Amino acid sequence: MRRWTLYAIVGAGLAACGGHKPATSDPGTGGGGETANDTGDSGGMTSNPCSDNGMCPPETLERIKEVLDSHRLSMSHCLDEAVDNGQAQKNAKGKVTVEFVIATSGKPKNVKIGSSTIKAKAVEDCVIAKVGDLAFPEVPKDLDWSYTYAFESN
Repeated sequence: MRRWTLYAIVGAGLAACGGHKPATSDPGTGGGGETANDTGDSGGMTSNPCSDNGMCPPETLERIKEVLDSHRLSMSHCLDEAVDNGQAQKNAKGKVTVEFVIATSGKPKNVKIGSSTIKAKAVEDCVIAKVGDLAFPEVPKDLDWSYTYAFESN
């Protein structure tokens, strides 16, 4: 097992939560440190378009976070594949913040990279593809979201 995979597994237990994209914050400053163990974070919640009064049930928000958290190991394979294919350096590390909209159906749309320090397009493209395939709970209105994954390879 590669060392970075071990970091990802350990990081899964130590990571900050995923969350709603803040309206006016820098996606790279959302709560976590700069270590390999920090595998998911986000900024705080501001406006929440989940319902007419701006409130979304906490269970829905928690379920969205759980879906993203549960795919940390899968996302770590993006770096493994990029290294194996010569598309990333063997000692590559960094964070990738993915931004997207959760449609009322629970399907992610408009998935894009908000910020990245990984310096490997193959990793970014892989994260976009994997997040685009996730299934989230249905929401009453489209919901903007961002989530940060941390990567490290040794």
